[in-house]
Amino acid sequence: MRNLLIAAAVLTMACQADAAELKIGVIDPLKAIADTEVAKLEMAALEKDTTAERNRHDKLLGEIRTCKQKLTTDSAMMSATEQVKMRTECDNKMRDFQNVGQSLQATINERQQALLKDFGPKMQKAIEALAKEGGYDILVHREAVPFVKPELDISAKVTAKLNAMK
Repeated sequence: MRNLLIAAAVLTMACQADAAELKIGVIDPLKAIADTEVAKLEMAALEKDTTAERNRHDKLLGEIRTCKQKLTTDSAMMSATEQVKMRTECDNKMRDFQNVGQSLQATINERQQALLKDFGPKMQKAIEALAKEGGYDILVHREAVPFVKPELDISAKVTAKLNAMK
């Protein structure tokens, strides 16, 4: 709803008969940050730092599939005790899988949030500098508009400005 109001306000301003022609730019801040050299290095480091957890997660998934498959195919030949033991084993693997997944996701979220927090002030400075340099009257968040011509998207310029700030 907020995005629609912003878009409506932009269109209203753009349509005013006595208004001078407005220079409008559109920014996708998350893409601008993700495309920076710092973010690429951070994501590569995150990938490296979480390799062991990812491998454990994938291994547990394979073990769960094997366990369930074995339970499905061999349960007719198992005693009730063996079936309970096999189900318990599958359940334990599932709990481990979920715990590893939650831990992995928490690590990823923490690192991404820290990166975004670090870029907040830099992003504002980059946007203000580009607005001034480019003579923009309005810079709109990409999510606020359902369609935009590619030439109005200045996200790459924001990325370049952020890279220059280091």
